[in-house]
Amino acid sequence: MDKDTGDALQDVLVGDSIQKEPEPESDTLLTRSVQSFSGPLPPPAVLMGYEEIVPGAAERIIAMAEGEQKHRHKIETLVSRKTMALRGKGQIFAFLISLSVISAATFFGSIGEGKIALAMVSIDLVALASIFISGKYFSSKEKPKQEEDDLDVQ
Repeated sequence: MDKDTGDALQDVLVGDSIQKEPEPESDTLLTRSVQSFSGPLPPPAVLMGYEEIVPGAAERIIAMAEGEQKHRHKIETLVSRKTMALRGKGQIFAFLISLSVISAATFFGSIGEGKIALAMVSIDLVALASIFISGKYFSSKEKPKQEEDDLDVQ
């Protein structure tokens, strides 16, 4: 293709006049760089950059991460202990309520009210079984959520 033909291809008919299409000024390449990290500490290169800007910054950042980890472990230990204590109290109260119901049922049975005694014991057993089953159900539903939370922390 000769130069005249190339020029003719770039000519555009606008109304009654012929105008040349503007040539592209330049090709521009735009790039973007993004860095991210997860965890308590930045990568060593970033840590060295902080150290160059503010002497001692790397040590302070590491100390901050260590302090955060100690705090998190302390909170998790406290929550674990409180949860166990609460479960223990719940078991004690459930035992006392069941003992009271069985005592009342024994009393009603001894005075000749067998139907009332049977109803009380049956209701107590159904309530205990349903609490046990629902406790297992909700406990198994919480475990995957806790595992997801643990994965987010790491």
